[in-house]
Amino acid sequence: MMQEKSPETIRNYKSPDYILGLHPFERNQIGMHPFELNRYLPGFCEGRYMGNESEYLDRISILDKDVIRGVLFMNCESYQEMKEKVYQRIETMGKYYGIRSKFDIQGKKLVEEIGFSATDIINVLNFVERAMEGQFRRTNEPAFAHILRVVYRAIDFINYDARLYNGGLVVYPFTPETAKSLIIMSALHDFLEADKTLLDGSKAPYGDYKTIEVFSDGNIKDKIIFRRFGDVKNLDNGELEIKEKVSFMMDCDHRGHFINGLEALRSEGETEEQEFIRLRRYHDQKVEETLPYAGRYLMWYYLPFLVRIFDRRDNLDTYLISKRIKDNKEPLLHINADTDLEEFELGPPSFEEIIDKLKGTLENIGYSEQILINILSPQNVNWQNPQQYLQFVLGFIKTAIDLKDKNVRNYPLQPKRIKSGLYNPEVLKMLPSRIAAFYLFGLGQNDIYKNNPWNIKGPWFPTPI
Repeated sequence: MMQEKSPETIRNYKSPDYILGLHPFERNQIGMHPFELNRYLPGFCEGRYMGNESEYLDRISILDKDVIRGVLFMNCESYQEMKEKVYQRIETMGKYYGIRSKFDIQGKKLVEEIGFSATDIINVLNFVERAMEGQFRRTNEPAFAHILRVVYRAIDFINYDARLYNGGLVVYPFTPETAKSLIIMSALHDFLEADKTLLDGSKAPYGDYKTIEVFSDGNIKDKIIFRRFGDVKNLDNGELEIKEKVSFMMDCDHRGHFINGLEALRSEGETEEQEFIRLRRYHDQKVEETLPYAGRYLMWYYLPFLVRIFDRRDNLDTYLISKRIKDNKEPLLHINADTDLEEFELGPPSFEEIIDKLKGTLENIGYSEQILINILSPQNVNWQNPQQYLQFVLGFIKTAIDLKDKNVRNYPLQPKRIKSGLYNPEVLKMLPSRIAAFYLFGLGQNDIYKNNPWNIKGPWFPTPI
């Protein structure tokens, strides 16, 4: 088994080309423990390895059209096409989603396709799109484009998890209800934030929600009603008119978990550090409240962490692309064909803004990423497969021997035989910290996404190196 290496091996770093020239296995060490990099490379999180400021900005300002289309439109030709494809994917998952029976330990039986209500999800998405009408991101794309990408990342993750679980691996599975809830939570994750710009220039939430108990199909269920705001109805007390409502049903037991998770994603007036601390506090509190039955609710507690992972990953993927500041003498980039951004000149944020964003990610995202890894690898092994079990045991024995021989204490990267967790490149490439670390090594989006088959049209997300 190939020995995992310490991030210390990148001490010979000279330029971004050094990282690009590493063997993929060595590059993965950066993705596995990016939080260790500042320990081995003092000044890493302060941008020491990004190189000269002007050279770095020049490097990241020349973006391939394929890369821009990939990160903004999921390799579709336009925002509208991306939206249509996302909705199609939701409808397909709503019809056919299912997971193996817990009694089918080896995953050899046909999976029953239970599905869930795609109509509820699409109604919520349409509702959120109308609430965000007229709001734009720094790329000057509609704010709703970000929601579509976060939703699509959630769908990708659910499918990946189901593929592992249905194949017989021991991972935490998404039931149809938790799968549907993760997608809806992803759709609503910015809805309660004070991001709506009113006519007077002030900020307000896009809307609010309430719940009521209803009798449906012989059972009592909760109806969750979301309301979107319009203009100010009363200037004296800031009352907003209600323009539209959307609702969906949930089991009473799950409604509380869903609402609590959505509330945990709020970040009004908080620093990034406070936002992530509060999210972790929510998880720890809920686990403590439900002991000794916390295990049956864990996936519900994990949902907001996953949304934050997908949200931060999309923010990082698009962060270096922004509308050009009017005071700039020359545009850093001009897109002139084949995308919805045809009329806009784009360029990156300032050097200081970029470093602040990346440093904040590496300092705060670790616990959320561990949640994602825990979902995919609580045991990592199909214990019914003798060969896989033997590999797992031998891997641990080899690790113990290696560490004893080298007299290594607190070894940061202990090798394991893992099919679905941290040591799987497919999982590593989902993590925002990997992208943040690459940026701090001076890589731009062209470097990170250079190996993608752009001739295969969307919808799909570009895969990082």
